[in-house]
Amino acid sequence: SEMGRKKKPFIDKKHATTYKLVHRSQHDPLVADQEANQMVLKELPGAGDETSRSTRLATQRDCGIYFEDDYEYMQHVREREEGGVVWEAVNPTRPGQVVLPPCVLPSAEEEPVGMLNLAAPRGLDLSLDPDIVAALD
Repeated sequence: SEMGRKKKPFIDKKHATTYKLVHRSQHDPLVADQEANQMVLKELPGAGDETSRSTRLATQRDCGIYFEDDYEYMQHVREREEGGVVWEAVNPTRPGQVVLPPCVLPSAEEEPVGMLNLAAPRGLDLSLDPDIVAALD
């Protein structure tokens, strides 16, 4: 009697959330924290969700991107104006959705300048010895 029954899949792909393991952004304040994970989980857009795919393709076409593959081209598009992007928090509302601990996700707020650019020298330091300044110039 059980031969004809299909086994219930372990993962419901229609309602699943897919993540990719990526390096923490240089704009993330925790990138300089030695105690924080340097790899975080980034949520990928739903590949199986046809409505989100058609919405994404329509948005790409509005921006002049006419490729119809599953690559997320909008990750490379930036706003021209400073402060033109508004981020909204998303709360999980689906029943049975797994809530990941914050330590494995990117920080909610990012710095406007990356940590490597903050650490980079900003030109000639005139407080040095005048002979050193003249040799560096």
